[in-house]
Amino acid sequence: MVLSKAYGQLEKENPVLHSENSMLRAHCAFAGSEIQELNQHLNAKENRPQKQHKLNVNARWLNSDEGLRLAEEQEAAWAAEEQKKHEAREQQAAKETEREQQQQQRDSNAAFSGTLGLKTKADLQNVAQALGLTTDGKKKDLLT
Repeated sequence: MVLSKAYGQLEKENPVLHSENSMLRAHCAFAGSEIQELNQHLNAKENRPQKQHKLNVNARWLNSDEGLRLAEEQEAAWAAEEQKKHEAREQQAAKETEREQQQQQRDSNAAFSGTLGLKTKADLQNVAQALGLTTDGKKKDLLT
C-alpha cells in the first residue's frame, strides 16, 4: 500500500517535472541564441576596420596650359576668400575692443531703455555687466 501510494505520487510529479524540464530547455535555448547574437555583434565591432581620415591635398597634376591657368585661378580665389575671412576677424576684434572701451566709459548708474528681447547680444552683455551678472553664453542665456 505504501509503495502504490508513492508510485501514484511519482506519477503525478512526473508530468510536472517534464513540463518544467521543457520550459527550462526553452529558456536555455533562448539565452544561448541571445549570447551568440551579442558575441557576433561584439566581434563585428572589434573587427571593423578603423575609420580612414580624409586628407585634403591641394596638389595637382598639370600637363596643359589651360590646367595651369585654372589652378592659378583657383588659388587666387582661395587666397581672396582667406583674405576676406581675415578682414572679417579683424573687424570683429575691432568692434569688440570698441565695445569694451564704451563699457568702461559708461556711467555705472546710466539707465538702459527698451525691451530686452530686441537688444543685441553686445547690449545684453552691457546690461548684465552693469547688474553684476555673468556676460558669458549665448543671447538666449543672457535673456534668462
